[in-house]
Amino acid sequence: MVKSLLIKIIIISFLLGASATSWGFTLGGGTGQAELPVYITSDEMMANQKEGKISFAGNVVTKRGDMIINSDKLEILNREKGRSVIIASGHVKMNQGNRAAEAEIAEFYEAEQKVILKGNPVIQEEGRIIKGLEMTFYINEDKSLVKGDKQNRVNVTLYPSKGQK
Repeated sequence: MVKSLLIKIIIISFLLGASATSWGFTLGGGTGQAELPVYITSDEMMANQKEGKISFAGNVVTKRGDMIINSDKLEILNREKGRSVIIASGHVKMNQGNRAAEAEIAEFYEAEQKVILKGNPVIQEEGRIIKGLEMTFYINEDKSLVKGDKQNRVNVTLYPSKGQK
């Protein structure tokens, strides 16, 4: 079970470390940092090997290098081979350096190499703020999709770089 948990934590760090797009987060996984440990703290942890599920609940903090993810709950679901899903839910906040993101749910899909932020996600980074209903980041393709609807349209705010007139 400990080995299985370690594999899941490595998956978390890989998925988040691989998303080094201009809007992404690297969970401290920059060049030469792949060996950094991932720390998860919570009020409670429950592992169910039969269901292939590990749950962390209550003030969950996930750290690696300079990346910090706070959430109410973190679940690691081992579906079929290579198809693990990691779901952070409840007041999800991700911070790394000058980048920050907030959402109600962050889903990390291993096989598809994608991250989905749901529940009024907001991303802020050096002069950019993006808001929408749902944001999807395709890690291997270095692209993203932000969805809105008629009532809650996608909003992007761009600030001029310092030094520009």
